[in-house]
Amino acid sequence: MLVSSGNMTLRELSMKMSYMPAKLLGLKAGRIAKGYAADIAVVNSQAKIVIDKELFLSKGRNTPFHGSSCTGEILYTICGGKLVYSNKSINNEEVK
Repeated sequence: MLVSSGNMTLRELSMKMSYMPAKLLGLKAGRIAKGYAADIAVVNSQAKIVIDKELFLSKGRNTPFHGSSCTGEILYTICGGKLVYSNKSINNEEVK
């Protein structure tokens, strides 16, 4: 919502949510660069989804957003250079 509403650019959001926290904590993370942790989320920023707490991978299902519509869907999460999450369906093809 911050980016789609024009309140902030995607670069600003990335800096505030990734680079700056890593910098404050003294972590070699938050950047895509040689020598940094390969922790990346691949997002379809145009996808429209409805939040369904029953589909959460977490055991915690308590959320005030259940049933809410939002824009943006996580496609993949890569942690330490390894694929740790996939939404399993990209263009109707199974991800292996």
